Amino acid sequence: MHTKKTNIHAITLIACILIFIDACDNTFEPFQENNQYVFSMYGTIDLHADTQWVRVMPVGQTLLVEETEPMDATVELTRNSTGQTVTMRDSLFQFATDAFAWNYWVPITLHPDEAYTVTAKNSDNEESKVIIQTPSVLPVPEVVEYFEDEDRGIITGSSKDSLVVLEVRYRVQNLLCGPEVEIVISFVNGIDHSQEDYRVNMSNAGRIASRFGVLLGNYRVNSRKFVVVSVSEDWPDLAEYSDDEIVLPNVATNVENGTGFVPGIAKREIDITPPRERCYPSR
Repeated sequence: MHTKKTNIHAITLIACILIFIDACDNTFEPFQENNQYVFSMYGTIDLHADTQWVRVMPVGQTLLVEETEPMDATVELTRNSTGQTVTMRDSLFQFATDAFAWNYWVPITLHPDEAYTVTAKNSDNEESKVIIQTPSVLPVPEVVEYFEDEDRGIITGSSKDSLVVLEVRYRVQNLLCGPEVEIVISFVNGIDHSQEDYRVNMSNAGRIASRFGVLLGNYRVNSRKFVVVSVSEDWPDLAEYSDDEIVLPNVATNVENGTGFVPGIAKREIDITPPRERCYPSR
């Protein structure tokens, strides 16, 4: 594993792009004059996904538009080593009564340790593009042991690349079957990034109760997922930036003639214990 230090700001950035900047769009400040940038591009090229998604929007007043007319853009994904190119399909996503965004997708799996290019071009032949390096294969982590009553256990795995996400995601309810809440506990800052193997020793019952705001044992867990994400060497060094700074258009961008950030990642997600259906209050 590369010794590049991963910091807490990397988690903020990866969280934004993994959900296509749903929560981070509001930090975008419009350019008063724009003669340089064509499109904004956000998303992830995931080595272990069967479908690739990238949000592509014209750089203008906002990253969310108020109209549903087709966008003037052709988006392509190219494997640089062979020149093989596929055209990505568009999908309109609605986030509020009058806020929309275009996500482009293609059902394709990628090759490890290779360069890919995503290009967005309009009818005037103006284009933005991003060259992305995929990381190495990320092995599926292993649950060595886990004790549900105590939410305590051990998970091991390995990665040749730097880790930016290493966390457990719980879906919990109170004992009265109230609303289901997600609680995320991260371990990425406690891992030795100079070693390829990682080991997560967790004892989370008290942390879950504290974050959920109940006494120990006064909750039920509906799912326990372990999520790990590795990135290639072209991941930016974010140590000098704050959480607010890293989501600004001109910071940590890898888009040419545009704004945004599209990294190559390898993501693994496993169920630590079998999920169960949420409960509902008795009538």
